[in-house]
Amino acid sequence: MLKKFKVLFFSLICVITLAGSSLVLAADDSASQKDVDSIVKALKGFKFEGLGYLSYQDGQKNANGTDYSQFTVKRGYLTVKKEITPWLSARITSDLSQVSDPSVTVTNADATKTTITDNFDGSYALRLKYLYAQINLPDAAFLTKPTFEVGMAHRTWIDFEEHINWYRVQDSMFLKETAL
Repeated sequence: MLKKFKVLFFSLICVITLAGSSLVLAADDSASQKDVDSIVKALKGFKFEGLGYLSYQDGQKNANGTDYSQFTVKRGYLTVKKEITPWLSARITSDLSQVSDPSVTVTNADATKTTITDNFDGSYALRLKYLYAQINLPDAAFLTKPTFEVGMAHRTWIDFEEHINWYRVQDSMFLKETAL
């Protein structure tokens, strides 16, 4: 299932990239205004957003005293939104983060211990964070702008906390850090 989402996401990125390059080529080659208008019409209702959390780290990496100094991408988000109708929209968000997989020691059935290490530590992983359809419902008395999300939707508390808590600038939110 995750593989299908990855294929869908990368297909969407390719289509968006090709549409953007077509727009640039159309403007440079003095193509007809009709072609430019058709591209603009096809992209109507799309919104593209990007957000990145960058960090500079300096210090000692391990007990040996090996120093390190590096810039790193803590998190990176690319979001594509599309308003399909006034009451229905869709959102897809990718999440880029650096993998930190320390080695794990496992006790085998014969009581021997095996250390499992992988080569992903320090590499970047692209994951799908959100993929949902949002249904905008009509106002009902004191409830204004109620919405209903179907799919890989966000947790409302984390969304609320990220907008009021400055801790997010430094690291993940408390709820995510403690795995609640």
